[in-house]
Formats: sequence, structure tokens, C-alpha cells
Amino acid sequence: MTGTWWRRNRLALALLVPVILITIAASSSRVQLFWWPSEPRQLTEGTVGQAVHFTQPWRDMDGDHTREVTVTLTSARATTTLTNNAGKVVTPALPQGATLWDLELHFEADPGQVLAACEMVIFDTEGRRYTPGNGPLQDELVSRWACTPQDAPGPSAHTRLTGPGKADEPVRPAQYTTHAYVVTRSDTRPERIRINWDWPQALVLRIPAG
Repeated sequence: MTGTWWRRNRLALALLVPVILITIAASSSRVQLFWWPSEPRQLTEGTVGQAVHFTQPWRDMDGDHTREVTVTLTSARATTTLTNNAGKVVTPALPQGATLWDLELHFEADPGQVLAACEMVIFDTEGRRYTPGNGPLQDELVSRWACTPQDAPGPSAHTRLTGPGKADEPVRPAQYTTHAYVVTRSDTRPERIRINWDWPQALVLRIPAG
């Protein structure tokens, strides 16, 4: 290109710059809108000691369903021991400056409800996220899915598609208690726990200070 070409097309080039900027901005907006729904945003909220009824429509290849469960966060306390999936009480080795927490949850639901393989996320007072059985607990046989009893989780989406499970499989009780164990920094504490099965709905149980 010569100097003459640049002079002849300088107006068109000047107009092209804002077009490029607008295109980039629009693209960024589309990316944000694409990813935003990946975070649960329809929240049913409660606090410690409150029985919260959660209802959620969901669908699989078998059709439309409704998930109904009542959850109570009965306590959230610092502890030094836990009961692992084998029923053994153990004292996990924690790094300096870390605290083990026991979040006790009570569930009430029809045994036929699909509650297995939920997602649990615990948020501390600084907004950091943790999952049950994290970090130092990974070798302690602690489940990340504390929504069902280990020995009787009940039906799952998979068994709904492939047919009923084995006849001798135990039926999940209509009421049961689980424990979500998590390790946080000692200068913070769990502030809330979020439980969800299918987006965009989720259950959030808050843990007041003290």
C-alpha cells in the first residue's frame, strides 16, 4: 500500500474502528448471557432450624416430573471428628489454620423421589466455595453428595431410564439425617449451603453468626 492509498481511505478506516469495538462489546455481552444461566438463580431460602419445602419441576426421557423434598439444616458446628461412609468415627489430620465443620441435614421426602447425586456447595463469609469432603477429607471416605443415605440412596435418573433396581435394594426412608463435612480456613466460617439437583432452581440454607 502507498501513502496515497492510506490518505484516500482514511475516513473509511476511521469509521471501521468503532464498528470493531461495538462488535467486540456485543460478543462479550452474548458470552455473558450464555454463561449466566449456568448458575442457579431461582432460590428457595431458609435458615438453621427451619424446615424448608423445596419443589422443582424436572424432565427426563420418561416425561415431566416434580421433585418435592423438605430439608432442615439442624446444626452447623466446628468439630474434630467425623463419621465416614463406612460408619467409622475418625479424626482427620488438618493443616494448620484449618477447621472442620459438620453440617447436619434432615430430609423428608417420598422414597420414590429422585434425590441422589445432588450438588452441594458451602460458601464461607468471604464468598469462597467448598464442597463436602474437600481437601484434607479426600482420603477419609467422605461423600460429596450428602442428600441421601449412603446405604439407601433411592432411585436415580439412571434407574428411571433403565428400570427398577434390584429387588433386594433397601428402600430409602421417608425421613433421614445426613452430614456434610467441610474444611474451611479458621478465620472464617460457613455462611450458607446451596443444594441443587437441576438448574435453575436451588435451595439455600443460611447459617447466622453465633
